[in-house]
Amino acid sequence: MQQEEYIKSVVRKLQCSGQRKEEIEKELASDIQTALANGESWEEIENRMGTSDQLAKEFNENLTPKELSGRKRKQGFLIAGIIVGILVLLGAGVFWILPKSYELEKSGIFQEAVVLEQTEEIIALLDMEDYAALGDYADEKMQPYIQGNSISEAKATLGEELGENQGITSSYMAEVRQSGKRYAMIQATVQYENRSVTYTISYDEDMRLAGLYMK
Repeated sequence: MQQEEYIKSVVRKLQCSGQRKEEIEKELASDIQTALANGESWEEIENRMGTSDQLAKEFNENLTPKELSGRKRKQGFLIAGIIVGILVLLGAGVFWILPKSYELEKSGIFQEAVVLEQTEEIIALLDMEDYAALGDYADEKMQPYIQGNSISEAKATLGEELGENQGITSSYMAEVRQSGKRYAMIQATVQYENRSVTYTISYDEDMRLAGLYMK
């Protein structure tokens, strides 16, 4: 799929207003051109961003209720708002997949092995619902979400009983730079007995938990 076709395919699947679609279209086009100028090929960019369906889904999941085009899903937005609220700590509405991310292995701050090991620990705590211990990993902005019911409510949206954790089957890591700050981001897919769950977790420069999203 060519760049223009890819962008239009993403925009067609967005659930926001026409004005917001135009803004996202321009931002996406600009980000792609920046990545190309930095030496990435279109094939590499497309592979990193995912399919147009995947990218549109990520955009839609990070739209605020106000940006969504008249959809009345108040209860759903309450939970989604909590999850998105955690991610908004990173600054932008769209997170790890955009070209503001860089290869983690080239980071001078974060180490892939450390990020993966800590992610496994955090997922284990989520499985055990040990939110007190999870709070020990979190930064100050994440503490209220963990100490309240936000994490448990977000986990409840996963639905059925997951069953035993059978391990991480795939993962993607990147360094994200936003508003002068740097974060390590990892998207890890965990296979449980009954279904798989994808966790997107971010850490600040001190490896404190700064963002958490699960689906």
